[in-house]
Amino acid sequence: MRIFTFMRPLYMIKYFDMAAASDKTDAEFIATLSQILTSSQLMSVLIRKIFTHLYNYLPFLTSFVAYKDHFGRPRTISIDSSDAILPSSQFAIDSLVNNLNSVTDYFEPAKTMFRGTFAVHPIKWEDRNLGLVGLKFKDGVPKKTKLYLTMLANMLASRIFFSNRLESEKDQRELIRSMDSLTDRSSPHSKDYMAKVLDLAGAKLNAPIGMIFNFDLNSQFTKFVFNETAKIVWDNYDNLRNQVTYALQECLESDEIVLKEVSGSGIVVADYRLESIVALPLKTSALEYAGLLVFVGKEPLTPEHLEIVKTCATFLDTCIIRYKKEDLLGRRLNKYFGRDILGHLIKNQEWLNPRKESVSILSADLAGSTDFANSEPDAMVVFNHINEYLTTIARVVREDFKGTLDKYIGDEVMALFGAPIKDRNSVSRCLDCGLEILRAVERLKKKHEKQGKIGLEVKVTINVAPVIVGELGSWETQLDYTAIGDGVNQTFRIAEYGLCRKVIVHENVYQCLKDSKYKFELLDSVAVRGIKNKINIYTCLGVK
Repeated sequence: MRIFTFMRPLYMIKYFDMAAASDKTDAEFIATLSQILTSSQLMSVLIRKIFTHLYNYLPFLTSFVAYKDHFGRPRTISIDSSDAILPSSQFAIDSLVNNLNSVTDYFEPAKTMFRGTFAVHPIKWEDRNLGLVGLKFKDGVPKKTKLYLTMLANMLASRIFFSNRLESEKDQRELIRSMDSLTDRSSPHSKDYMAKVLDLAGAKLNAPIGMIFNFDLNSQFTKFVFNETAKIVWDNYDNLRNQVTYALQECLESDEIVLKEVSGSGIVVADYRLESIVALPLKTSALEYAGLLVFVGKEPLTPEHLEIVKTCATFLDTCIIRYKKEDLLGRRLNKYFGRDILGHLIKNQEWLNPRKESVSILSADLAGSTDFANSEPDAMVVFNHINEYLTTIARVVREDFKGTLDKYIGDEVMALFGAPIKDRNSVSRCLDCGLEILRAVERLKKKHEKQGKIGLEVKVTINVAPVIVGELGSWETQLDYTAIGDGVNQTFRIAEYGLCRKVIVHENVYQCLKDSKYKFELLDSVAVRGIKNKINIYTCLGVK
């Protein structure tokens, strides 16, 4: 436990002056009490010293201080004049502690109730009830008991209040350090990271269930991030789900933090009982909603808990907005890039900016699809059949060879290598991809032919040329990552000379790889519109 030192509160001087004016003994009492309370002591040690001092003025049988810590949890320190609390005294103390909020002023419970006479005074800070201080006497309450307990209660209020505040600040700092350390180990904008933040804050709050919700314009809530405990209990406890939903609706309507007790006798999960729910709107700096944060705790949550919740929220709201933007970008780019490239692009979005680059261009054109479409009356069968081939080609491009799937032009696929991520081996990777496409389509063709279906074939053409790459289209409707330039045009023009089950390469590709592992054979010299001289095109026969 942390040890604290405090300045003497003003009301200590007030009580000191009041006591000095009335009785020298009282002045000595409060002066010594002030010294004890402003010392750097653990609370248990400090309380024992206080009551040892008080016993010189008010001989008691039993004394106790019951107070709420910074999370509102009751803490009780009981001291007997013989250092042995009798069961009857302990029962009386427990009864009072269990009803902390019911004690609003100094009072003396009936003697017959506790087999002795108690004097009890609330410990208050402004309008907040922090706890109780009490004494038990054998026969009756001494004359100055109320005066001494009033002074003691007011001084303890200062010590407890500032101790709790510093402990709360300490917990917040520890939580921030813990969340900062998470950033070093995982992506700070991933759902896994946010779930870990929920666990860290939940440990401080004694709240095992942490959840973040999305909501739409109709105030329909959807799960966004749940920690593991929330995932387990959410679908299995209707009462919990209903009460959390009510808290979410109230939070959304009020636009404020909502703190609620679990209705009824609580909700029992595993071996513990859930007692409280706190819901908080998550917002950006522009006051836009990022989501709703919810914790469900094992004990009643207090205003002090809310500081931990707010600290957690300041981390999460930015994470959620960033996550949603990245998720939106990821869904838009997912049709072009495989998982590996997509992860790099989300972290380095500037790579998507338009630029001139030497890029390897691949065209894969299905052969036989037009005849099949003309002969098959069922349009669904036609599209499903062709889509199976296109999916196979796309998988080879995106997943197997980390290429960029540019576009579909009817039953033709265009892909890029070396953009948006630069790669000095893009030409050979593009050629390897083309050869694998031939093999993959051949396997699929044989499979279909065994099933009695029409098999399709593919013609692959490859070029490498300087082009402009970037996102092209309408910001309002659709953007496509693509390449434009004469190199793209030449690729499609020499594709007209392509052969089924062959990879045809441009002169540029041959010049780059003629001394490498690949075998090439000159196919033809062809005239290409826009180019004065004929272009040599080659067939790649595979690897030497």
